[in-house]
Amino acid sequence: MGLGTGLATLKTAYDLSKGVRDALKSREVKLDEVTARMIEIQDLITEGRSALIDAQEELFKKNEELASMRRKVSELEVAISKKDELTFLHGVYWRTSQIKDGEDAEGNGRSHVYYDGPFCPLCKDVDTKAVRMNHSGRLKSGLDCYRCEIHKLEVESVPQMNGHAKISVNRVT
Repeated sequence: MGLGTGLATLKTAYDLSKGVRDALKSREVKLDEVTARMIEIQDLITEGRSALIDAQEELFKKNEELASMRRKVSELEVAISKKDELTFLHGVYWRTSQIKDGEDAEGNGRSHVYYDGPFCPLCKDVDTKAVRMNHSGRLKSGLDCYRCEIHKLEVESVPQMNGHAKISVNRVT
């Protein structure tokens, strides 16, 4: 039973008790009739109480479910915000990640920074979107070419040169 059923049952019990009270005031009542009504009222109160307990349990489950969903939303918001943390370097954006890979002889932590991208600077700055540029080939000089199909922006780069990429940016019309 739900909350509405429980409340309706308790209202019926209340209305019956009012009827019994009024009958007792008028002194035109039979003992068997009062006993039957009291038993009916007691049954209705028990039924209403049971319905309210069921509703309370359901509400508790829904609150737990809601708290779990809020935690998941919060975790996803953090993940999204980290995903969109981009570093502007040599004319384009890069998603950077730092990987810890042990310690040196003095016990200092060692790590390497890895660059993922490039991402179009116009998409990021103008459209506030992280749009990865497509690899469009390699030049004879060994430079990789990347192109943003949305803004027709082309970049030439030497991937990972001392931890950074060297970029040349050209706008293609």
